[in-house]
Amino acid sequence: MIESLRGEVETFKRQIAELQYANQQLTTEKTTLTEQNVSLKTNLDSQLTQNQQLQQKNTDLTSKTENLTQAKESLTKTVNRGKVLSAGNISVSGVKVKRSGKEVATSRNQRAEKMKVCFDVLENAIADPGQKTIYLRIVTPKGEVMSIESMGSGTIKLSDTGETVQYTAKAAINYQRSVENYCMYWQPDNDFDEGTYEVELYQDGYRIGSSKYVMK
Repeated sequence: MIESLRGEVETFKRQIAELQYANQQLTTEKTTLTEQNVSLKTNLDSQLTQNQQLQQKNTDLTSKTENLTQAKESLTKTVNRGKVLSAGNISVSGVKVKRSGKEVATSRNQRAEKMKVCFDVLENAIADPGQKTIYLRIVTPKGEVMSIESMGSGTIKLSDTGETVQYTAKAAINYQRSVENYCMYWQPDNDFDEGTYEVELYQDGYRIGSSKYVMK
């Protein structure tokens, strides 16, 4: 019995030794996995930080791009505005045409057949020479724009506000970077009203001059 017990003890010792060895292996594996987990977490945190930095850089780049685009648009608008012509010495008169074809100025609304608007196109050194379109806008004493589509009236978009407004007539001029005088006419299909008329001139959506005229 003693020999048998000694054999069982030896067996238990071997089993205990095997279990201790297995436990050491598991402990080592656990330590390795823990270290790997810490390393992976560190790498993940680093990647998240880099990703946040890249996102911030992308946001900054987008903001800079938008600012540059706005600056470019503003500069383009400024340059385009600088190329717009200016009108000076604007004179407005009512006109009656005699049988001989001679024009006679009149401020009487019942005698006037046309409204004549003359103006100087002033020199602009940065404006490109060539054909330019001038738009005439006549506002009646009642605040209505004189406009007849069949006679060439239409609409233009204002560059400053984006608003679309009616114009009365338009004319093409040949601008050659020098002061030139031009005249535009408007003949309505009925008599002129008494009162003050507002006359405005536009080019490329910008108002380049204005004046007032009183019909009696």
